[in-house]
Amino acid sequence: METDRPLTSAQRRKLIRRYAAGPDLLERALEKVPEGARKWRPGPKKWSVHEVIIHFVDMEIVGAARLRYLLAENQPLIIGCDQDRWAEFLDYHRQPLEP
Repeated sequence: METDRPLTSAQRRKLIRRYAAGPDLLERALEKVPEGARKWRPGPKKWSVHEVIIHFVDMEIVGAARLRYLLAENQPLIIGCDQDRWAEFLDYHRQPLEP
């Protein structure tokens, strides 16, 4: 949805509904992956399903902080992260998928 015009209320509500549905969609998709396959990596330097999901959680937290900077700061500085370093340093495979 690329446009120079602001979103309409209906477009905004639709996007919010899609965003809110994400966790349920992810959970249903994960149920189809056998537990033994969740930590399988399809190749060198490739992530497992487990690592991708943990990364989603990390980026949700990062995204929330970035939104606050964008809203509250006059000239916000939004920095990226080395996602592979995060996965290795934070040992995504050792982190549980469930809270």
